[in-house]
Amino acid sequence: MAGLVLLAPAVSGAPEPSVFDADTDRLVRLWEAAQTSGEIDEINRVEMWLWLDGPSAPEGRVSGSGTRAGACHERHRVEERDPEESGKSGITAWSRLEEIAVPVTVACGTLDLPFIMARSKELADWLPHSRFETFDGMAHLPYLEQPAVVAELIKSAVS
Repeated sequence: MAGLVLLAPAVSGAPEPSVFDADTDRLVRLWEAAQTSGEIDEINRVEMWLWLDGPSAPEGRVSGSGTRAGACHERHRVEERDPEESGKSGITAWSRLEEIAVPVTVACGTLDLPFIMARSKELADWLPHSRFETFDGMAHLPYLEQPAVVAELIKSAVS
């Protein structure tokens, strides 16, 4: 069976949050300050807290230097190669969701940024043939936290 599995997806044209929750706002401010000062180690630290641990979780929740180093490496590998604006088609996908005819599983971690969790749920509600799943106790990078759990979700989606 063909279909899609979307993990906390960004969708062009989706509503952007006008305000963040307090935890996300605090980390975004720390990240912006680190960007302004050019402190690479601080940028990495805050990004790992935001994306790997989750904004409402304690820093370092996901342990293991390999996991944290892998997440940090992947983030900067992508940023160095592709500017944020690259790859954008100009198509507003959010307004065309009803055109997706294959089954879709939309999943996100329960510790992800609240607006991403809400957007993921809303996306699943809008898609014609979809289901919404959560990864309990995981943040934005569940495939780094528990790859076997993510693999099982993918297997269940295509079987």
